[in-house]
Parts: sequence; structure tokens; C-alpha cells
Amino acid sequence: MIPVSVAFGLPDHLPFLDVYVDTDNPLVLDPSAIRNSRQSFAADARDCLHSFFTEILRCRDSTAPADLRRGIKLLEDLHEPNETRLGLTVEGSCGKGFGPEMGRILWDELQSAVCRSAALSRLEDLPLFVPGVGKDLTSDLTTRVIFGVLVRYTHEMMKSYPPLASGAVNRVVRIWDASTVDWIEQEVSLPYADGKQLLLVPVEWTRGNLLMASRSFYNRKATETLQEDQTVEQGDAKLIPSKRLLKEQHPDVKKLNGSQTVLYLRDHGRNLVEEFRADVDKDFEAMTAHDAGLRIRRTRVAA
Repeated sequence: MIPVSVAFGLPDHLPFLDVYVDTDNPLVLDPSAIRNSRQSFAADARDCLHSFFTEILRCRDSTAPADLRRGIKLLEDLHEPNETRLGLTVEGSCGKGFGPEMGRILWDELQSAVCRSAALSRLEDLPLFVPGVGKDLTSDLTTRVIFGVLVRYTHEMMKSYPPLASGAVNRVVRIWDASTVDWIEQEVSLPYADGKQLLLVPVEWTRGNLLMASRSFYNRKATETLQEDQTVEQGDAKLIPSKRLLKEQHPDVKKLNGSQTVLYLRDHGRNLVEEFRADVDKDFEAMTAHDAGLRIRRTRVAA
């Protein structure tokens, strides 16, 4: 397996992920990490993510047939990227990445009660509730929406590290344009390695797992609030059900996440997703090149 640094003869301590160019690497592009990032391209990436998902929700909530068709089409225009070399696992029926079929499945899921609640407002919220949407699919979706930003970042790295530009290949791709709020076609020149283009990714935009992960939300919000709901006072004592029992009774993680989120927003005026996001942001620590390197090298060990 060949890392970018070896393939192009680059020095150590690169600002982008030094992924293996000839295999997948066990990291994902995390929209929550991008939202917390201070990297210079992060603001543009956030604009793309915000404008894309806001437009999807606008189309979904519209009564105009043209908007409904547009919303489906925007999702159907997504497809699985392979330029970043990120991702390893296949998650449920969605493992093949986005395409026309997956776009329509996601559109249908957005009609659910939890997805129509005010709690779901960002792309990063999807894996908390939507069946089949996990870290790899979220990473793929994020990559496609910020593809144009990653292209500009890669171009800057090509200037800083000229060997990356040697043998660069041009190709027409579809990218999300936040200014026109639509997909546009653009010819891009990117480094070429192992028979395909290479898209570079800032280290701090990646994780081993999503910050807004369904299991974390289940442990920290869904089961905790259910525990509160089922606590019974007997005199001065409180009978508190154990989390272990509650998890045995509610093994479907995303189902409980959704039902508790809808219940607490409706009956208690609490947005559990916003609370969870605030916790995530408070505890946020950016991925370091050292930690990313350790995770990437696990690919070699596993092979």
C-alpha cells in the first residue's frame, strides 16, 4: 500500500491526510468536525452543507409539485465518491453510496415524524434517526456536497507541493454551488494516483467515527430521558430503572432516538438534538495528523 507522500515524493508532516492511494482508508469526512473547524476552507464547506440541506428541506416542505420533483432530483444527483480514498465498511442497504435509488429512499425517510420535527435541521443529524445512514454514507454525502471546496483545497496543496500537479488529470464533475443553490458541471484538474483522481482532505475534517453518532445520542440522550420518564418516587426514595434494562427493552437505537426526540420537543419544549450538538461542540477536539496516521496504518495491519 502506497501513501500519498510516497506516491508523490512529499515530505513528512503534511496538512492533509496522507492516505494510501491504492486502497480505502478507515476514516470518514465528518460534517460536525467541519462545523467546528477553523481551517481556512471550512467556512465555504459549511456554506455548501447548509445551503444544500436547507434547500432539500424547503423542497420537502413545499406544496408545489415542481419543488417536490426538484428535491428528489437534488438527492438523485448524488453518487458515491472515491477520490478521497476514505471509508471501509458497508452499512446496511446503503453501502453502495448515493445514487438515484438511495436518493429516493432518503427523500422518503425525510417524510417521517422525526425528520419533519424541528429537531432535524442539518445534514449531520441524519445518522441519528435515518435507518441505513451511518458514518460511511454520511461521509459520502458530505464529500459530494463539498466536492468543489475540496477541489479548491487540493489546488492550493498542488501549489504548495508541486509534485502533486505532475501528471494531474482533468475531468468534468458535478459540484454543489452554494451561490446558485444547484448542481453545476465543472472541469477540474486533480492529482492522479493508482488509476484515478485524488482529492485531498484536511486532517481536522475527519474522524474515525461521526461526532453526531446514533449510538452516542442513544446513550447520552434517548436512554437518559427515558430513564427520567420511568423514574418513580416512593416516599423519599426514587426507583430508577437501569439503563441496561431500558436498552434491552428498546434495542432499536434509531427508533428510540426518534421517539424520544419527538416526545421531548412536543411535550417538554426540549430539543435533544441541539442539546447533544452543544455537548459535542463543547467536547470537540480536532483530529491530529498523528492520530489519523495511526488509524490509516491499521489498514496495512488488517490486510
